[in-house]
Amino acid sequence: PNDVLVGWKKIGGILCESLGEDLGHSCVVGMGLNVNVIAKELEAFKDNFFGATSFSVETGSEAALLEVQETVLSKLFSLYQLYQADGFYPIQYLWEKNCGFVGKKIELRESGWRDVKLVRGDPGATVGTMVGIDDTGALVLSNAKGERRSYFTGEITCFWP
Repeated sequence: PNDVLVGWKKIGGILCESLGEDLGHSCVVGMGLNVNVIAKELEAFKDNFFGATSFSVETGSEAALLEVQETVLSKLFSLYQLYQADGFYPIQYLWEKNCGFVGKKIELRESGWRDVKLVRGDPGATVGTMVGIDDTGALVLSNAKGERRSYFTGEITCFWP
C-alpha cells in the first residue's frame, strides 16, 4: 500500500517505479504530503474511503515546509544507511510493524486491470489477508485455505475500517 495514513485518514502517498535490472535494480520514488492544507480544502475528500488530513489539521498549526522536507529526507537517508548496513530485513520489519493493513482482509486486482473500477466483491480480484511483504518487497496475501502468494503490483480495496 502506498497511502500514508494518520488516524485512518490519508495524509500522503508514496509511489515507486522500478527501473529494472539493466539499471542496477534502481527505482524512482515519488512522494506527496499534505502539509499546510486547511480543513475546508480537505472536505472534497470526505467521501473517499479514508478521507484526508494534513499536518496542520492534525497539529493545529502550520508547519515550515523546508523543515518538513529536511526531516523526510533525513529519515529516508537513515533508512537507506540501515539497508546498506543490514540488508532488507530491518526495512521489512519496520514496514510490517507500521502497516495498518497487515492482518486485514483485502481485495487485490493485479496490474493490467487499472481501467476497471474497483468495487468490493469484484470477481476478477484476489481476496485474502495481508500477511506482509516478502524479502523482495512484494505484498504477501494468504487466501482462505492459508495458501500464500506474493504480488509485485496491483490495486487494493479494503473491507474496513
